[in-house]
Amino acid sequence: MNQHKSMFAIVSVALWLVSGCGASTSVAPAGSGATGQTQHPPADTTEPTVKITDHYASSGATATGTNQTNVDITILAPEKIDRQTLEALATTQDNCSDGSVEITRQASIVAITANCENVTVSGSGSIVVAQNVTDLKVNAAGVVVLTKDLKSVVVSSDSAGVLVLWEEGSPSVEDASTGSIVRKL
Repeated sequence: MNQHKSMFAIVSVALWLVSGCGASTSVAPAGSGATGQTQHPPADTTEPTVKITDHYASSGATATGTNQTNVDITILAPEKIDRQTLEALATTQDNCSDGSVEITRQASIVAITANCENVTVSGSGSIVVAQNVTDLKVNAAGVVVLTKDLKSVVVSSDSAGVLVLWEEGSPSVEDASTGSIVRKL
């Protein structure tokens, strides 16, 4: 019985994480006379915010801002994302001088200011706003990427909750992730 409760708890948490819902579930022991009930918390009317610590900015790279940024996560909904807002959040800029940019630090907020052949994001929780990108690879969770034009995007099976948006073009898309959105803006 405990094995079933554990599995149910794991599945409930996984569904909660993937769906973004805040419902909680309780399970009554067999024979107790009680029934399992789903309880919903009261609606929260406050705007959600998240504090992102930009570890990339403290690495010695050129930073345009502070190491911590309060981000109203409602601006990260696909229908609300715009280039100006994301560029204003950037604490680091990269001009892709060698044709490639790799973002490995967690919670980096990076503006790629020139066209770039290859962009790889492996730092979870990163926000990237880029110009034209030929090949984009994401191998991290909770990443947001906005490009002007995109030719190819690969989101790995190790990724989850990724948002990749492009303004122009029709890229080839390979998305093996869980709970991600990969589409034209």
